[in-house]
Amino acid sequence: MGKSILLSINIEKDNTLKYMTAMQLAKEKNSNLVLFVVLPDKCSEAELDHAYLHLLQLQGFYQSQYDGWETGQKVNIKRVVQHGDLTEQLHLFLQKSSIHTVLF
Repeated sequence: MGKSILLSINIEKDNTLKYMTAMQLAKEKNSNLVLFVVLPDKCSEAELDHAYLHLLQLQGFYQSQYDGWETGQKVNIKRVVQHGDLTEQLHLFLQKSSIHTVLF
């Protein structure tokens, strides 16, 4: 995957500024962006849908307000949705991934 930036996202909070910052950093550093979300162990289908909708809204806002749907430099984005404890899942993911920068 090359150089990667991991952005930890809490779907219950407004992540717009964090997302915009991470996208800009990924463009500047020519890095991939990993969107990392952790949900409770026993989450419903609606909660999972909410997580993916949250990520989609962030990308839509970025495209419409910042990027203007331009076809310039693209950032490769990987979405990772895990279940369980954030600290534990993040630790496990970082052990098996090549992440250079972590943003919270």
